[in-house]
Amino acid sequence: MNRVTLIKNGEGARQECDESAYPLAIGGEGSLLALPGQAGTLAHIGLDRGHAFIQPAASEIPVWHNNQRLAESAWLKSGDRVQIGDSIILWQVEGDRVIVSLSSTEANGVTPPTTPPPLSTQAPPVLSPVPAMPRRHILKWSLFTLFGVLVILAAFVLLATPVTLEIEPEPESLVLEGPLPGFELAGRSLLLPGSYSVTARQAGYRELRKSIDVSFGQPLSLAWSMEKLPGILTVLSVPAGAEVFVDDEPAGPTPLRNLELPSGQYRLRLTADRYRPAELPLEVTGLGRHQQIELQLEADWARVSLSSIPSDAQIMNQGESLGQTPATIELLSGEYQLELVKEGYKTAVIPLMVEAGKDLALDPVTLSVADAVVNLTSRPSGGTVTLDGSFKGVTPLKLQVTSRAEHRIGVALAGYKSAQRKINLAPAETLDLKVTLKPEYGVVFFSSQPADARLFVDGKPRGSATSRLTLSAIPHRIEIRKSGYQTHKATVTPSPGVSRTLEVVLQAKNGGQALSAPPAGRPRSAGIWKKVNAPGSFTMGASRREPGRRANENRRKVGLKRPFEIATREVTNGDFRRFRGNHNSGSVQGSSQNGDDQPVVNISWDDAARYLNWLSQQDGLPVAYRESNGKMQLVRPVTTGYRLPTEAEWAYVARFAGRSKKARYPWAGDRFPPTGIQGNYADSSARAILPVTLDDYRDGHAVSAQVGSFAPNPFGLYDMDGNVAEWVQDYYSVYPGGGADETVDPLGPESGRHHVVRGSGWRDASITELRLSYRDYSERPRDDLGFRVARYTR
Repeated sequence: MNRVTLIKNGEGARQECDESAYPLAIGGEGSLLALPGQAGTLAHIGLDRGHAFIQPAASEIPVWHNNQRLAESAWLKSGDRVQIGDSIILWQVEGDRVIVSLSSTEANGVTPPTTPPPLSTQAPPVLSPVPAMPRRHILKWSLFTLFGVLVILAAFVLLATPVTLEIEPEPESLVLEGPLPGFELAGRSLLLPGSYSVTARQAGYRELRKSIDVSFGQPLSLAWSMEKLPGILTVLSVPAGAEVFVDDEPAGPTPLRNLELPSGQYRLRLTADRYRPAELPLEVTGLGRHQQIELQLEADWARVSLSSIPSDAQIMNQGESLGQTPATIELLSGEYQLELVKEGYKTAVIPLMVEAGKDLALDPVTLSVADAVVNLTSRPSGGTVTLDGSFKGVTPLKLQVTSRAEHRIGVALAGYKSAQRKINLAPAETLDLKVTLKPEYGVVFFSSQPADARLFVDGKPRGSATSRLTLSAIPHRIEIRKSGYQTHKATVTPSPGVSRTLEVVLQAKNGGQALSAPPAGRPRSAGIWKKVNAPGSFTMGASRREPGRRANENRRKVGLKRPFEIATREVTNGDFRRFRGNHNSGSVQGSSQNGDDQPVVNISWDDAARYLNWLSQQDGLPVAYRESNGKMQLVRPVTTGYRLPTEAEWAYVARFAGRSKKARYPWAGDRFPPTGIQGNYADSSARAILPVTLDDYRDGHAVSAQVGSFAPNPFGLYDMDGNVAEWVQDYYSVYPGGGADETVDPLGPESGRHHVVRGSGWRDASITELRLSYRDYSERPRDDLGFRVARYTR
C-alpha cells in the first residue's frame, strides 16, 4: 500500500508526499517538517514494512513522545503526540492517508498569571458524610432491577427478527442504525421490526450504504460486495507533451496526473511527434493507491548533411522544400528520394535510408547541366529518327539531348531521302525542328502475257501492262487486267537507283491456263522452277585462309546424283496464307514485313515442313514429311513431294550452278564490300534499327523487300543472298574436314536440335555473313528467316 502523507502547519499551509519521500526530516529551515525557531535536524520519521516510527537525532533538544522523553526509536500509531521544544506534532491515520499536523504550545491562547499563586491560611472545607443505605434495601432494589432487565430481554428476543449480513470483503467498520439498537447473537443481528440503514467502511473500497426493512417473523439474509476504489495513475515522459493512450483510448498529454483507473490489466502507449512510440503492459492495483510511470522516449530521427556542386540547390522531398545546399536537416527514420533542384541543371535524385539516431554526412553531389529538348516533326510524318546513330522512335517525337554538345539527328522514311540535322543547344533550351523529306523514285519494268493487258497503279490506269514506269519509292498497289482473265494483284516497292521487273502471266477465267503458268497449287513465288540434272561432284566449305571463315565451314566432298528442281524465288506471305490464313510476319520498329509479296518469316522449321506437305497434297504429290510427337521428320527414302532443299543442293545452286568457277561472294570477284547494288543487306537505310550496317551501301530496304526485287544469280535464282536467310533440310552438325571420301546426295543427320540456316539476310553486313559458304543454325523462328521449295523430279 502506497499511502499519501498530508502535512499541515499551524498557518493552514498543506503539502502532500508519498512513501518515496520518507524518511521525513524534522528540524529547522529546509526540513520537510520545519519547526519555528529551530535549526538543524532534530528527528526523523521513517517506515519499516509499512509501519511508521520516530527516531531522535543527536541533539541537546529533547524529543517527547506521548509525554515520554525518547532516547531511541519508537513506533507511531494514530493519535500519537510528539513535542519538540514549543512545537507539537500530531500523527493521525485515516485509511490510505496519514495527516501530520504541526502546532505550537502557545497556539491555545491560555497563559498563567505572571505573579505567583497566593498563600492561603484557611484550611480546606470538610464535607459532612452521607448516611449509608441499609443493606436490606440495597438487595431488594437489586433484585427488582435484575427482574426488569430479564423481562425486557425476554420481550426483545420474542419480538426481534434475526438478520444475517455478509459483506465482501469484511469491513473494518460496520454501523447499523435504526429505531432501536440491535443485539448480536451467534453471528447474527437481532433487530426489532422497522427500517434500518447499514454503513460499511473498508480502506481501499468505496463506502457501502444500504437500507433494509425488517418485518416481524421474517428472517433476513443479505450479501453485498464493496466496490474497490480505482487506482490513481501519474504518467510522466521525457520529453513532456506525449499523448497517452490506455488500451488505445486517448487519456491526455504528459505530465498526466491523478488518472483514475479500475484495478486490472492495461496496455499503455505513448506517442509524440519525431519520437518512436513507447508501449508497455500496466497492472493497476486499485484500492485508491497511487502509481507513477516515467518513460524516456526514443528519438525517431537523425541529422543528414547534404551539399552540392554548385551550391544553393533546393532540397526537395515530395514537393516540399527542406532548405538549400549546403544544409543539415533532420529527417524521420524511413526511406527517402530526396531531389536537388537548381535552374539550368538536371535534378539529382538521392535515395536515402535514415535510421533513428544515426546521423549521415553525404558526399557532395555534382549536378549535371540540364538537357535541351527537341520537338521533332517531319513531313510526311512517321519517319524513323536516330540521334547520333541510335534509334529513338518515329516522328512526331520529343527528344532530350545533352546540352552544350553537338548532335546529329537523322530522319529516314521508306520512299524518301534521309535527312540529317546538326544541333548544339544551351541548357534547358527547347527547339522546334521541322524536317521536310524529299521523295525518291525507282524504275519498274512491267511485262504481261497476254501483252495487251492493262496496268493500274494505286487504282489509276497507267496504260499497257508491258511498259516502263518511274514511281516513288513507296509501296504501290498494282493490278493487271484483261477481259476473260483473272486480275493479277500485287504490291511493288521501287528501289532508288535499282530497276525492278514484274513479269505476270494471267490465268483465264474459264479454268484454262494461260501460256506456261505453273501447276495449280505451286506458290507464285516459285513462279519458275530451275531443274538440276545430276551435276556431279564438288567441294563444300571454305579454305582456312579465306577471310571471315568460321570453324564450322570445313571442306568436304559431296556428289549430287539424283535430279531435283528448286524454286527461283522464296515463299511469300501470300503463298503461306493460302495454307494458314492468319499468319503475321510482323514488323520491325514500324517497318512492316507483312506484305503479300514479301518473304514469309517468323515461322518454325516444322511449320515450313507442314506447308510443304500441304502443297504436295494440292498438286497430288506424295508428302515428303511425317509428323511424330509434334515434330516433322523427312520420310526416308525421300519422295518426290515438295521439301526444303538440302544444304548440299543449296550450296551448289548458290556457288557453282551457272558459274565458271566456285564463287566466294554473291557478286563477281573476291573483294569485300560489294561495289554495286547486289541484294538486300544491312544498308544505310537500316541504321536506325541495326547496330552494324554497310557504309556507303543503300539498297532502299530497311527490312525485307518483295521477293525478286534484285537481279538473280547466274543460275537464275532470286535472293539467294540478302533479303532473308533460308531454312534448309539438314539438322546442324560440324563436319570434320580434309576427308577424301565423297558423300552422295547427303541429307544430314537424322536427328538433332537445330537445323542449318544458309544465306544472308537484311540484318547482315559483315564479311563473315555475306560469304556464300557462311553456315548458321537455329531452332526458333526469326524475323529474317524464310525458305524456298525444292523436290526430287524422280
